[in-house]
Amino acid sequence: MANDFSSNPIILDGVMAGGYQTTIAGVPNDLTIYPRVIKWDAPVAAGDVFEIDDHLGNILFKHTCVANGQGETFDVAEGVRWEAEWQLVTLDSGKLYIYFTT
Repeated sequence: MANDFSSNPIILDGVMAGGYQTTIAGVPNDLTIYPRVIKWDAPVAAGDVFEIDDHLGNILFKHTCVANGQGETFDVAEGVRWEAEWQLVTLDSGKLYIYFTT
């Protein structure tokens, strides 16, 4: 399955070649999302990593798997927002589900 940006949650099973807005050819220009929950499903091994960065390379969210095959769910603080060009730059294994509001 390819990355799916058409639903809520956004489902990512591979790194993104570009930022969110660029990837979905988004119009209007303000495609800011407010992530609420990130679920990491089926990471394979302890030490696997996922990382989401902004367009300047600043880390927005990063996590390292602590146990083989153990998925995790993260609540994101109220008010956290990701500007239009956020990007999944690392996903060693598994699939991410990003639940959000706009």
